[in-house]
Amino acid sequence: MGLISSVGSKAMRPPIPATYDISPTGNFTDGWLPHEHFEERCGCPIVLSWSDSLQKFSDRKEKAALLDFELLRRETNAKEEIAILRVFWRKKIDEQKRPTLIYSKGNSFDLGILRFHCLQLAMILECDVIAYDYTGYGISKVSPNVMSTLSDAETVFQYAKSVSQNLIL
Repeated sequence: MGLISSVGSKAMRPPIPATYDISPTGNFTDGWLPHEHFEERCGCPIVLSWSDSLQKFSDRKEKAALLDFELLRRETNAKEEIAILRVFWRKKIDEQKRPTLIYSKGNSFDLGILRFHCLQLAMILECDVIAYDYTGYGISKVSPNVMSTLSDAETVFQYAKSVSQNLIL
């Protein structure tokens, strides 16, 4: 475990300071809302190609209006606090069971940067998306480490099971 911890500590580089904060009401403090800010990249360098059905701005706007989000703080099994973002559909599309995608992000982003990408994933794949900050990223006040990251993933999986009865990817 010594080698993993050593390598992990050098690979984990969270943005400092965090690019977002959570209000007491569970929103981003900058007022971001999926149906109003679906075209704003928030500094996200990841941009997917829109599918044929979403080429027009009006189609993306219509689809974004069907999305909502939940932003929350959650204590992990390791007793650390992380942020979780869930982008979800208010209604079922074609009454199909929609899968939930757990998105474990890269090491140099936090949820403030990746919220745009989560919207893109939800709109293009027509799935619910759960993304989270690892311990040491975003609202977390401690240094990142590999063991906490594993605990973070388990916590997020348990959360996903509590909000989705469908397939979790």
